[in-house]
Amino acid sequence: MKNPLRKKYLFIILFFFFCGCVPPPEREKDAALQVVYDPVNAAYHYSLSVHLALNGNLDDAIAELEKALSFDSKSSFLVT
Repeated sequence: MKNPLRKKYLFIILFFFFCGCVPPPEREKDAALQVVYDPVNAAYHYSLSVHLALNGNLDDAIAELEKALSFDSKSSFLVT
């Protein structure tokens, strides 16, 4: 006696096998030019810039502030 569900199971297994082989969609090549709103990373880079400025590393502090601005340009910490 044959199992009628055997074909269904085989179809499901093959379906998931072939769907797993599909390549992911390509991301845009200019991802660095996109504006990203991420207040958590902005706060981190702002805090790091304050720490660097207090330790006398002003060039690094300015670089961190620029990174913070790239994540959240409307932050209350960065606008003032």
